Amino acid sequence: MKNIIQILFLNRNVSIVVFLQKADLKVELLEPSQLKPKPADLSKLVFGNHFTDYMFEVSWDISEGWSKPKISPVHELSIHPGAKSLHYGIEVSE
Repeated sequence: MKNIIQILFLNRNVSIVVFLQKADLKVELLEPSQLKPKPADLSKLVFGNHFTDYMFEVSWDISEGWSKPKISPVHELSIHPGAKSLHYGIEVSE
């Protein structure tokens, strides 16, 4: 299992375990000068105030299945306005 990446997706109704090949993982690293400074006091971390320098991405398509996994510098995400996650969030606050 050393060459396998295991990912667990959970929601209210379904749990999915995905196995991806480690050899397919693409990693884009920042230059050391581009990395954010780390918080001085880790005991005072607040949720949503500090973010990692990197993000993990893997997409799924009905005809292709899972894409190759990628770790890249944090960047903006593109999301469809009809995404269920947006509508669920609105319903919770109503």
